[in-house]
Amino acid sequence: MSESLAPRTNVKNLEELRNWTRDFAKQLGPKEVVLISGKMGVGKTQLVRHLVETLGGKQISSPTFALHHEYPTKSGIIDHLDLYRISSNAELESLGIWDLFQKSQGLILIEWAERIDFRLIPKSWKVSQISLTLLPDQSRQVTLNP
Repeated sequence: MSESLAPRTNVKNLEELRNWTRDFAKQLGPKEVVLISGKMGVGKTQLVRHLVETLGGKQISSPTFALHHEYPTKSGIIDHLDLYRISSNAELESLGIWDLFQKSQGLILIEWAERIDFRLIPKSWKVSQISLTLLPDQSRQVTLNP
């Protein structure tokens, strides 16, 4: 197991975010959901892109309109959800989000995580929360709550 990441880290640019993401990826387990929150344009999709690439996947696209994408990687499928346009639990149900948790293992990345009640995620899945905040100098603060 790798050394734990600090709960808060400032990243000055995309390269520093990529490096932080590589360190974070080392801590992922076989059955994990990562809840990613932050304002529009703060870098949520960029963080997902770095994570998918770190795990051996190909280029990703923002799922804002498709809501869900699957990315094959060396270690299995990564499910990527963008809940920006979701406004109710009924919409989550129609998306089939809860079916993803029936898998025996996997990695589920959820952007706009504040739109899901994470307490409904099955206890057999490890949940990590990442919040991105834009700072006045245009750097980002990454807050990790494993």
